[in-house]
Amino acid sequence: MQKHTVAWCGLMLIIWVSGSAALAQPTIGKTLIPADAPPEVKAAILDLYSPDPEQREAAAHALGDMKGQAALAVPFLASMLGEPGAIKGEQAFWAGRTAAESLARMGEPGLRALTRSLRQAPGPARAGAAKALAHETSTAATEALLYALQDPEATVRTIAAEALRGRNPRRLVAALLPLLQDSDSGVRAQAAQTLGSTGDSRVVSPLLSCLRDRSARVRSAAARALVTPQDNRAIEPLLALLSDPAAEVRKAAVEALGRLGDRRAKDPLLAAAEDSVPEVRLAALRVLGGTWTARVTDLVITRMHDPDPRVRAAAATYLADRMGSIAKSKASAATGLFIAALKDDSPEVRKTAVSAVLATGRVGGLSLVAPLLHDPVEEIRVSVLGTMADHRNETTFAAVTPLLRDASAGVRLAALRAIEGLRGEAVFDALTPLLQDDDSEVRLQALGALADQNDERAIPFLLAALKDTSPRMRAAAAYTLEEYDDARALEPLLALTQDTQAEVRAAAVSALRNATDARAVATLKAALDDSSMMVRRAAAQGFGTTAFGAAGGGGAGGSAWGD
Repeated sequence: MQKHTVAWCGLMLIIWVSGSAALAQPTIGKTLIPADAPPEVKAAILDLYSPDPEQREAAAHALGDMKGQAALAVPFLASMLGEPGAIKGEQAFWAGRTAAESLARMGEPGLRALTRSLRQAPGPARAGAAKALAHETSTAATEALLYALQDPEATVRTIAAEALRGRNPRRLVAALLPLLQDSDSGVRAQAAQTLGSTGDSRVVSPLLSCLRDRSARVRSAAARALVTPQDNRAIEPLLALLSDPAAEVRKAAVEALGRLGDRRAKDPLLAAAEDSVPEVRLAALRVLGGTWTARVTDLVITRMHDPDPRVRAAAATYLADRMGSIAKSKASAATGLFIAALKDDSPEVRKTAVSAVLATGRVGGLSLVAPLLHDPVEEIRVSVLGTMADHRNETTFAAVTPLLRDASAGVRLAALRAIEGLRGEAVFDALTPLLQDDDSEVRLQALGALADQNDERAIPFLLAALKDTSPRMRAAAAYTLEEYDDARALEPLLALTQDTQAEVRAAAVSALRNATDARAVATLKAALDDSSMMVRRAAAQGFGTTAFGAAGGGGAGGSAWGD
């Protein structure tokens, strides 16, 4: 093993001197694969040279799954971390992500390669190594990431600052504070976020200074970062940010003030709910939704007319949740808004309105939402059916029946659930065509509903379902036939005990447990030797024994099982 360690050091030098050609292939020759490498490791390393990128990625994943057993692959994976040259955004290091993540899973050799990469490799490889070390909490990994905070590439510094979250606060504060003055706004923003996550009071003043940064991205990050330290000094500066020229900063300030929960923010947040930018209004509405007052109720009712559908949807959701606790006069007005919202352009608003109208208990509520059973949006039709399931009766059955023929399998399933428990000839006739549905889940749901009818007219349909292409259908039909004492089921069930699927054989065996026919008894005895424990258990239960693995017919049965 020692000779391999020496070889790795030499190979790592070759990697960084020779450079690499993106993630395409390892940059070190196949001839350097150790001759005594385990076959599976050698095969995976060779696959890293495949011209097929998917095969290369699969090979890298496979080596990572082998963990320490694939340590010989470390130099080959390390050469795939990235290509030399400038980093453009995050695309360059992302290509080597699989190789980096595999190295992180390979124990000490892989971690050594990653930490070495942070100090010696080309830019993209350093970025990939930093990303992979984010979940490694060892001292060596932390030291390597701290070192990477001084990297000449801004992308590497940013990744390292993010990867250090959750580590020793004392060291983080000292290492990250200088990055608040970094020339790159992305680095400054990430440093602010990580500093805030420490909860250390020493970071409050520097973060407050960042609220005046020339970059909106940094001001936003600093605003959110000030939440964790929970320091009252942040309230007034954050309130000032509600007037920031950048909408993303105003939104961040709204969210931060909401989480800090200071009373001084109440009126400014109500004003922010009238912001010219919908994202800010939406953020304010979400914050105020947790502090319900009469003024907030008025605001939410007003936002039901907002020009942005996301804001209307949020307002509808909050108002629906609070219908039981607001004044009667306002509840009446809100009900009228929900009825109008049933015709809203936004599917989310219509969906919320459906639930709200029915929840009010308004007379005629079902008739109000019934037109949405034909909504062009599948999710709305499913939602209406879901609410109608809680009010199922003969009236709802008439409205739901056409949906059993809907083009969407999801809608047909929802329609079946909406009539679940209803019985009668009309229900029976509506269910039987669905046993031929193209979707196996629909057929299965229809079969269950048909079984609940307790109608002997279902037997021919159950017998036909024993030949269904879906194993679950065949099994369900067999289990259901057990409830009927019908001679027509014997031959099909005997044949089904030879099905290729164990769950189907088990169902057929279970259905034959009460049969007195000699062939059924012989079949049950033979099933005690089935390759599947599920089938053996079903057979043994028929004989009243737990000898699931017993050979032959050693079980003792009652009178129905006499030879």
